[in-house]
Amino acid sequence: MEKMDQSEDRYDAIVVGSGYGGSVAARRMSMAGIKVCLVEKGRRWESKDFPTDSLKILSAVRVENQNLGVSFGPKDALFQLYKQDDSLAAVACGLGGGSLVNAGVMILTPLRAQRNPKWPREWERDWESCEASA
Repeated sequence: MEKMDQSEDRYDAIVVGSGYGGSVAARRMSMAGIKVCLVEKGRRWESKDFPTDSLKILSAVRVENQNLGVSFGPKDALFQLYKQDDSLAAVACGLGGGSLVNAGVMILTPLRAQRNPKWPREWERDWESCEASA
């Protein structure tokens, strides 16, 4: 294993979670010249990876009950539910955090909206690709 230069390991700020708040905070700090480390436990979800029916959604859910000591579902599941005592936490786990939930239920852009001249010209050529990356 190659030893890394210790100066590479130093950050001015560490942001935990790449959801709405974390990604914006990391971006704004980096634009201000702050060296930022953004930590995300989830994986990158592509548009083709989102479950498209109720049966497939089961493969994208993980449930953990701390009181009973049981858990089921993949550790990298998109939706994660944690139950402990009288608390229940629902988490979207992946690069983008809670915005992934919105991406998973996003409807296609109507044609009349796509034709709005305020959109970038280059989007006209490959609207589907641009929409999928959004």
